[in-house]
Amino acid sequence: MNDLQIFCSHYFPCFGIMEAMLKKLIYRSHYRGTKEGDFLLSSFAKDMLDTCSVDEVNMYDELLNHSDAEIHKWTLFPERAPLHLQSILMKIADFHRFSGKG
Repeated sequence: MNDLQIFCSHYFPCFGIMEAMLKKLIYRSHYRGTKEGDFLLSSFAKDMLDTCSVDEVNMYDELLNHSDAEIHKWTLFPERAPLHLQSILMKIADFHRFSGKG
């Protein structure tokens, strides 16, 4: 188990680990520090995170450890992002490109 899974299983024992992780990630996505970061990440998290694979959820968790400026830049230019984060960044970019929420 990674740190987020351990945290969620301890503080949210009535939920399944994945459900608790998703709730925590949605919360972290909404309170980023910039309105742009809040919008970019929270709208994706609320609408799409539950459709992501476990690997993508773990990538998203790692992505949230980066600054809003880096995430915004990487969403515009995913090829400049670290290789292990590119697929989740492409998913975020596609979500905003095709959903009409960006």
